[in-house]
Amino acid sequence: MTLEGSTTFPSFVQLRNLFNASGTTFFSQLGLYLLMVVLFSAFLGQLGVVIADWTSDVILYLSEDRDVTSRLYIGIGLFASKGLALASTIFLQQLISWHWRKNLTVQLTKNYLKDVNPYLVVYSQFKSVDNPDQRIVADIFSLTEGASKALQTGTQAIIGIIFSSISTYQVLGGYAILALGITSAIFAIGYKFLFAKVAHFTYLLEREEGNFRYAHARVREFSESIAFFDGKDMERENCEFNFSNVLKRQRKLALWSGVTVIYECLSAWIPGIIMLMTNSALLWHSSAPVTEIVKTLSQSVALGVGIITSVASLMKISDYLAPVLGSSLRLSQLLDLCEELSQDKKEANFDNNETDSVELSDISCFTPAGVLLVKNLNLKIEEGQSYLCMGPSGCGKSSLIRLIGGLWKEQEGSYRIPSVIGKNGIYFLPQTPYFLEEGSLKQQIIFPDKESRVSDEKLLYFLSLVNMRHLAEHGEGVDRVEDWDQILSNGEKQRLAITRIFYHKPKYAILDEATSALDSQNEQLLYQSLAKFHVTLFSIGHRKPLLRFHKWLLMLDGNGGHTISKIDPSQYEDDVPPKKWDEIGRISSESESRMEILSLTPPPTPDAFELSYLGRLSNLYSLMTSNMGPKKHVSRQSNHQYQSLEDHEVSENSAEDYEVPDYGRSCCLPHWKFIAGIIVLSILSCTMLPAMMSMNAKTTQAYLNRDLATYAMMAGTAYGMLLVYALSSSAVSLCSYLLGILFRKSLTSHVHEKYFGDRMYMLLNNTPEIDNCDQRITANVDDFTTGLQTLGLASVGSSLFNKMLTPLLQLGAVAYVAGLTMKPAMVILGFFVIVLTGNIIFVPILGRRAFNQSKAEGHFRTSHIKIRESAEEICFSGADALKRVQEKTFKKFEVVLEAWWNVITVTFIYNLAMQFLVACTPLLAFFILHLLMVDKPLPPGTPVSVRYSTLNLENQLIAVVLSATLTWMQLFLLVGSNQGATARVSQMLETMKRISDTKNVFSKNSVGNKLKLEKLEVSTPSGKELIRDLTLSISPGESLIIMGPSGVGKSSLLRVISGLWSQISGQITTPKKVFFLPQNPYMVIGSLRDQIIYPIQSQKHANTEINLDSLDTIQSSDEDFVKLLEMVNFGYILKRYSLDSVEIWNSVLSRGEQQKLSFARLFYHIGLSRTDTSESIFVFLDEATSAMDTENEYRVYSLLKEFGNIGIVSVGHRESLLDFHEKRLQLEANLKWKLFAS
Repeated sequence: MTLEGSTTFPSFVQLRNLFNASGTTFFSQLGLYLLMVVLFSAFLGQLGVVIADWTSDVILYLSEDRDVTSRLYIGIGLFASKGLALASTIFLQQLISWHWRKNLTVQLTKNYLKDVNPYLVVYSQFKSVDNPDQRIVADIFSLTEGASKALQTGTQAIIGIIFSSISTYQVLGGYAILALGITSAIFAIGYKFLFAKVAHFTYLLEREEGNFRYAHARVREFSESIAFFDGKDMERENCEFNFSNVLKRQRKLALWSGVTVIYECLSAWIPGIIMLMTNSALLWHSSAPVTEIVKTLSQSVALGVGIITSVASLMKISDYLAPVLGSSLRLSQLLDLCEELSQDKKEANFDNNETDSVELSDISCFTPAGVLLVKNLNLKIEEGQSYLCMGPSGCGKSSLIRLIGGLWKEQEGSYRIPSVIGKNGIYFLPQTPYFLEEGSLKQQIIFPDKESRVSDEKLLYFLSLVNMRHLAEHGEGVDRVEDWDQILSNGEKQRLAITRIFYHKPKYAILDEATSALDSQNEQLLYQSLAKFHVTLFSIGHRKPLLRFHKWLLMLDGNGGHTISKIDPSQYEDDVPPKKWDEIGRISSESESRMEILSLTPPPTPDAFELSYLGRLSNLYSLMTSNMGPKKHVSRQSNHQYQSLEDHEVSENSAEDYEVPDYGRSCCLPHWKFIAGIIVLSILSCTMLPAMMSMNAKTTQAYLNRDLATYAMMAGTAYGMLLVYALSSSAVSLCSYLLGILFRKSLTSHVHEKYFGDRMYMLLNNTPEIDNCDQRITANVDDFTTGLQTLGLASVGSSLFNKMLTPLLQLGAVAYVAGLTMKPAMVILGFFVIVLTGNIIFVPILGRRAFNQSKAEGHFRTSHIKIRESAEEICFSGADALKRVQEKTFKKFEVVLEAWWNVITVTFIYNLAMQFLVACTPLLAFFILHLLMVDKPLPPGTPVSVRYSTLNLENQLIAVVLSATLTWMQLFLLVGSNQGATARVSQMLETMKRISDTKNVFSKNSVGNKLKLEKLEVSTPSGKELIRDLTLSISPGESLIIMGPSGVGKSSLLRVISGLWSQISGQITTPKKVFFLPQNPYMVIGSLRDQIIYPIQSQKHANTEINLDSLDTIQSSDEDFVKLLEMVNFGYILKRYSLDSVEIWNSVLSRGEQQKLSFARLFYHIGLSRTDTSESIFVFLDEATSAMDTENEYRVYSLLKEFGNIGIVSVGHRESLLDFHEKRLQLEANLKWKLFAS
């Protein structure tokens, strides 16, 4: 399969497939909505012709000083109908977008969550299909919103052009239409080139936005591991590198969009100018009376304005179609890939017909890269004949399970497994189980079932079998809902996952190191319980005690070979006598009797709308303008995991310097120069329009008087003013876009500085009130700055000037030119007050609903990111699990649809009022003009030509002022929409400050030459007490192992010692240099070399000496990285990949291989640190060898001991680890602990 995506435009077949997936047919509900859009557009087109005729009559009546009262009454009905029709078409557009998104999301999610597509899409070789979560969440929204707007605008514009052109032909003949058509065709040809450029850069921008969001999503997902490694600097630079690519795309898109804006403005006015000139030429020699010419001219002008408006709308469609084409291409790629993968699945060469056994016939297992792992394996697992698979890390144990589970496609041989996953069939249990988001304890046990087949008492019995019944001892029992991924330790997660086997009662269970995080006692308890349920096991493991629960041993050698042997009881008997330990400390009886729980959780975050919008806006503006510091150049090699062919610019410059915080050089002027320029240009455009209209009035008067010289001079001056007005308005738009980019850079830089400072990213992601930090930093910051840009200018002061003072400025110009009297001026000011009052009421309602929609969108995106990260675990659970995940995802999407619908209903009411006012603006302008004529009538005997030109000018000026006033409504609509993003960004910044202030309350660790704990108390952030009055001391060269059942606080103790959690009381002294290895190593997005040197970047320490003492001193060259890999018995990885290969390492490497790689990382950093021999070094290992075989575990611990004067603190369960430690801390339930020494 080849999905290169080298083109910007989707093919016709791809568009047709997307259209079919949207569920749109002629007789469907969507088809009815589309038909209604066409009917309303036709009604508006015909209404525009009627209104043009009405306008010419009113102008003629006023010119002849006749009573216009009856015409004004008719106008009320015409314009009210127009307002209602306009509001209805906008509502239909939003309704179509809502239904299109619903149908497309459901259809694409079903295709994505089918068979093993999530695994294959995320971890396949088709790297052009990046970020499936962004495609389903963001790109579908972009596609449907843009397509529905383009449909509504285009239909309305085309029908409007047709009706106005027919009427113009009837009034003036075919020459005017011909001139207009030729001019529009010329502009359309040039427009095609500009549109292609905008669509291309929009497509690239969407992809870079997805990468930027995913970089932040990984920080959120692995915040604790990053904090342990102190990898904030590299993670920040990685996020900023992705952000710099976003801004490069935005800058190029801004430049091309700016050119397009100028082109659109000219293409909207010049055809109208050509048509008016043609009209003038046709009527110049007319012998009709002046009154008839006035009527004809005013009617043609009104029709011309309709054509101009329709042409402008048609040109404006590019703003909607550019993201539509980019998004449709990305969605088509995902849809095509899912369909082709499903087709491949149907053609797969395995037989899963009904069978009572698991049979493998001549199976050869290869990695996706083609490396042979297991060759010609023949195996038949029958009921009661359990197998244990053992072998060195990376030999193919987990890969064999991926093949059996259908995640990998076999290349040689065949296999048969029961067709049912679950009851009386087969069940897969991976090392890291998948837990439903926001699911109850019952739902986690019965997953993927929707309803329980057994009673709650039976579920409690299952929990008691794994020593987890205490989880249901709260009031809700098994219906208790928690974020189980967050509150449970790895061992507790594995114990809870085992209950799924008890519930489903499969004949066969495939366990991929499913008890690696458990202590020996709990592990044996679980396997004894599995034996009682008569489940036949195929287990992967490394511990010898597992042998007693299996009858056959499958040993893989890592070179393709294997042996199968019957297990002899003597194999699991340990000949080595247990190590003797002497107790040297325990918790005092006084401490055991004291019970006190103190919550470490900071005070609750205030409501998102508790603070004022303007106050938050002002604070954010101050941050943006004050954070434009000097540029810091960082050289960064691209580690982009998805490098598409069309992205030649990024790939060619991937190693170039980029700037922090001034990323991407998106503009070269300081922000205040932009603001000053925008203000000057706004004044120019505001004053130019009334002056241009006054010149048009003189031109019309000269035309009616047949004064050719004056007509030519006035017309040329007016058209020159029009050109200046168009260019100045376009320059304002372009500068606003660039200023928005500048402010986004500045605000994102400030957020990054706070977010990546002092482990804030970990603390913030564990704050319940702050959801989806990655969305707030990426999408909400973008929405906030884009909203300010759309307001007119991306700054508070200039935005208010441009949007709110413009009507008043134009009112002053109109009062000066037209000489407004008191009554017309009071009507206009009253119009201002009505608009302002309505918006003040409307904005808070829309703001809160927009906030809720953004929050729901964030949760929906997070659910897809979790699917992406847990694709393997979900796919192992079969079709029912995928269906269950679908249901959970759709529930999140239903919340999105409901929140979006709430926004649509509010905006419909708003649009109904706004469109009514917009439609009635000409009527109100004529009414005000009528009042003006009553107060200040023209002198008797004034020629008709003078009366017409004067009245036409005053009418246009008044209409401009009223239209400018309506920009207030647009301003407040955008303020309401922007209020949600403002609240989410501000709430995050306020919470970071609150957390930072709260952290200062707790005592900080002192720094010494050894690890020393004195009367330490350890509690979870929620206040659950785990350890009390712990006192111990570890000197350099000594080692301590922490043991105990799952959930007693072993990992929590390391979090407190490392400073990730704050202690309630006690004193901690830690050495300055501490290294930490977790059970689940963090694999950074990058090359194999990046995994070793993390969190250091490739260019730094390129030739730094690494002092390994007795293991030789090496330099960080390629040869020396090979030595590091060979030290941890991982040199064979270089036969599959090079040091600079970029892969999704947590997919291509087994858990044991990831742990080996993390030890290579540890030795690299120890070597760097040992160049300074004055400081002691400590290493914390949190079950860091749980997925390794005993031989490799012995190897890495022996290497650690060879370093000499290094303190080691380990968390583990294997008895074999005791040989490498001199002290043992045994944690027990009920806060008890004992300290032993050998």
